[in-house]
Amino acid sequence: MDSDTEHAITVHLTNTHLMKFTRCSSGLYFYDTREIDTVVPELPYSLLTTVKANKEFFSPREIERADKARFLQSQLAWPSTSDFKSYVRDNLLLNCPITIQDITRADAIYGPQVSMLRGKKVRQALNEFTSMPRIFVPPEILKHHPTDEIDLDFFFVNGNPFLHTKTIPSNSVRSNR
Repeated sequence: MDSDTEHAITVHLTNTHLMKFTRCSSGLYFYDTREIDTVVPELPYSLLTTVKANKEFFSPREIERADKARFLQSQLAWPSTSDFKSYVRDNLLLNCPITIQDITRADAIYGPQVSMLRGKKVRQALNEFTSMPRIFVPPEILKHHPTDEIDLDFFFVNGNPFLHTKTIPSNSVRSNR
């Protein structure tokens, strides 16, 4: 990606066919599927990964053992994957037929389990801010605008700080009060 040329990510599927992910105003990149080239035969592509596609990389026996690992994890009230692996590694589960590879394979096939994510995510603490010293309006401005109100705020977009100000003249009426 060369942002000097254009704000887009180009994925080359073949020498002649490519997919262009364009940047939108929020900073995310998207692929417009309406722009599929109709001259080139449609190339198979998927923007999603499915469980069925993930299972194609494993034998039926490996899939069965991954299913058993996921079932055992559910019976243990969904411990985290690292905790579950440590239970198996340290032989804390008696006569357990599951191996660490089965657990890793289950994650590769099915991804993270929703039940494990639910209730274990914690809200991040808000950044503490320090109080700023009050800055008084310069006398030159007060001389010409003694009753005007100035609203001022900082906000962040994609980690970049912006200063937003709004001046309300004294002769206008505030509707929010």
